[in-house]
Amino acid sequence: MSIRKVANSTLLKISSIYLGLLEAITEREKGDEGKSNEKINSLNQLLQRENFTYHDLKSISIEYSVDPQQWITEMKRFVKRSISGDTSSLNEDKEYILSTTLYIRRLLSSKEVFKKAF
Repeated sequence: MSIRKVANSTLLKISSIYLGLLEAITEREKGDEGKSNEKINSLNQLLQRENFTYHDLKSISIEYSVDPQQWITEMKRFVKRSISGDTSSLNEDKEYILSTTLYIRRLLSSKEVFKKAF
């Protein structure tokens, strides 16, 4: 598979996980802990199954000139904190997740991938 395809596929996966995190936070803000916890548990299982390889992350670095490792690290940290029930920085988390998601979407749309994928 080409570097571009690997990069785009990986970015779409990362973006969908971040969108899931936003959904979980929104449910928690609405007071629906049950739905929020279901979403977080689902995302945790997905993160445990999903193996973002060196090749996946390097392809993003090459294709888009960004280092996605921080996104992966933060994503895992948000999920762990949510599972533990720590909501002390929920607003800051939401802002980071939203800005990262929008940034990834802009990257994808700049390559016309986003328009074809959605």
